[in-house]
Amino acid sequence: MDLQKEKIFPLVIGGTLQFIVLTFIAMIFYTGGTRIDETTQGYGFLINFFSDLGRTVAYSGRANLISNILFIAALVGLGFTFFVYFRLIPEIFNSTEEEQYLSRIVAKIGIITAFAFIGVAFTPANLIMIIHDALVVTGFTLVSVVLGILLFLTVKDPAFSKVYTIIYIALIAIILAYGGLFFIIPQIITYEDLVLRVSMQKIVVYSLLACFLIQSYGIWRHRIKSSLF
Repeated sequence: MDLQKEKIFPLVIGGTLQFIVLTFIAMIFYTGGTRIDETTQGYGFLINFFSDLGRTVAYSGRANLISNILFIAALVGLGFTFFVYFRLIPEIFNSTEEEQYLSRIVAKIGIITAFAFIGVAFTPANLIMIIHDALVVTGFTLVSVVLGILLFLTVKDPAFSKVYTIIYIALIAIILAYGGLFFIIPQIITYEDLVLRVSMQKIVVYSLLACFLIQSYGIWRHRIKSSLF
């Protein structure tokens, strides 16, 4: 077992936790306003998107520098975490030629996904909305593809508990439901529309983070067990 590589998994855990901590702090410093109401004070957990934190100027019209910097740091850290995580996937699933082939695909798509999320950090929605939205859609679309392949790999690999399979299925369903909302509510007009879209975004993001935390732990255990035989 390569002990240096074993240290990567605590890094993955740290990377997801730093995103949670930094975005929560960014929420404290957000300078107000939502997509449908510029007069609201501060950040509303159910009425402000994550992307609002990255705006250089908040909907209130006030500068949003601290929140913007923290959001960039959080997403860059998360993107780097994903980059490290996906690079290691071919070393985990390599028992058969099929696993090797699929895991290499996961690694390549996952790395693109990581850069897409990093790109979101540097494309504030209030300055370049089109590119920002395109990167968000690209990131979530590619992560769905990756999750689908990982689901197949964990089903095929008896070393992984079926708990991980269930987690992947649940997360894919959540992401697809979120994507469906864009067809049901293509434009945010009412307060209810905003709450529904924001709530689903929070559920998707935190579910994704939880999934990778759990999967990282599972992979770490898998590597430890493999090294004993």
